Amino acid sequence: MKRIIFYFMLSFLIACGHSTVKNDASIKFSQSEYDFKGLDFKQDASCIFKFENPGQTPLVIRNVKTSCGWAVPDWPRHPIKPGKPGEIGVQYDTSHPGFFKKKIIVFYNGENSP
Repeated sequence: MKRIIFYFMLSFLIACGHSTVKNDASIKFSQSEYDFKGLDFKQDASCIFKFENPGQTPLVIRNVKTSCGWAVPDWPRHPIKPGKPGEIGVQYDTSHPGFFKKKIIVFYNGENSP
């Protein structure tokens, strides 16, 4: 019985001793839109969205989805330290002529994701 009480108290002290670290990872883009301003047919185009992690914990981008298969995103797979910059690149296949407007959705480890 003494052993059970000892292990219970030990686990209680260990649980209480851990401080909770708030995950305030966030992402702040320098621009949220990009205008190609006209492209030639079948001319591949790309753009870069620069961002920063203004939070106090590392930012981990879990996934980046696009609204169609013609836009292909590329993002850092490593954590972005607090205050450090990063980039998300997007390539667009222009083999389909006409006006287009595509969305890019960024999923990350912060509270306001996506």
